[in-house]
Amino acid sequence: MDVGTHPEWGALFNEQYFQTFFEECNAHNVNLARLWLHCDGRATPEFNNEGLVTGLDANFFDDLDRIFDLAEENDVMLMLCLWSFDMLKDRRDEAGTFAGNHHILIETEKGIQSYINNALIPIVDRYADRCNFFSIDIMNEPEWAIKGNRSAGIKNQVGLGAMQNFVGRIAKTIRERSDILITVGSASLKWNSPTAYAKAHYWSDIALHNATGCMSNTHLDFYSIHYWDWMHNKSFDPYKMEEIFFALDKPTIIGECPGEDAKYTVWEQYQLAFENNWAGIMPWSYNGEDGFGSWNDFKEQAKQTGEELAAFLDYECDPFWESENTPIAQVDPNFNVDVFPNPAVCNIQFNFKEAESITVNIYHPDGRFIFSKSENNDQITLNVHDLHSGFYLYEIIQTDGNIKQGKFLIRR
Repeated sequence: MDVGTHPEWGALFNEQYFQTFFEECNAHNVNLARLWLHCDGRATPEFNNEGLVTGLDANFFDDLDRIFDLAEENDVMLMLCLWSFDMLKDRRDEAGTFAGNHHILIETEKGIQSYINNALIPIVDRYADRCNFFSIDIMNEPEWAIKGNRSAGIKNQVGLGAMQNFVGRIAKTIRERSDILITVGSASLKWNSPTAYAKAHYWSDIALHNATGCMSNTHLDFYSIHYWDWMHNKSFDPYKMEEIFFALDKPTIIGECPGEDAKYTVWEQYQLAFENNWAGIMPWSYNGEDGFGSWNDFKEQAKQTGEELAAFLDYECDPFWESENTPIAQVDPNFNVDVFPNPAVCNIQFNFKEAESITVNIYHPDGRFIFSKSENNDQITLNVHDLHSGFYLYEIIQTDGNIKQGKFLIRR
């Protein structure tokens, strides 16, 4: 809610706030920030009288451009959280005409399509090639908006199938236009594991595939689960057991957790997240306006973790395709390639359309070259068995010099 123009409060962007924020992140070894974009819809996107999305206001992209720039200058990656379950609350009396009550965007085809066409696609197309665009979190804690779960202040919840369809449709649009990684900020492992430790696995590949009427490309790239003290010592407490016991088929981060000492201290959360093989941890929150911790409560723990795990966490927004060792090439948006499976385990396959001679280069996230392979056909299979689990970058070069870049995961 820090970009764009609120219809009653005016422009919201504060450049100095973000300058300070990203400088603080850099100074304390924080390499990823989660930015809430629409939240309940009070400021963005734009709506008509029917509640359909009509576009993004005149300040939106200027504001978000600057946020990406400031983050890049400080070597911070961004996770854009599009919506929160708050989009189904009704807070119009206190936060403006468009603060919540956006059921039409989830429950109707014309609502979904209005958001995809008039907001999501312009955002994805504009930022798809930003080197510090880590991922899109489609919705914060959608479980509270689903019928049968505690409502968290929502009078009219939606059906599970409708929410899964919405998530899947958004994921499909992002995937088919970019290599941006996709996730959902699940409220708890309670709803994000196929094991008896949990209640359900709402966001599995098959669940999203089925909810969208068997559409392709509806899956997530990694899971983001949240921890709060109501989960403490329960079977779905992520700090209680190693990640492997939850039988998750994708890398999983703890995308929200208390930013202050509570049932677990902040330092215990950092330590247990690493020891239990979770892929990352994101304490809540920088502003600390809701009493669950603030920057001053966890910044030193973040800094110490970054110093101890520098080999895992160091990040510089200096993409490999801009390095002096990489041939100057023209990025071709019409260069089609299918990368499968992603995440990979032992092998990863690149399938091309109408390709003759192709070279695939593989790099670490910091730009260090790993290996290369060339073929004179429309398919290249790489053995990645010797690479550790994590994110990697690929660069595909055609004979005419055009290139395609992207990310892939290795998961074991």
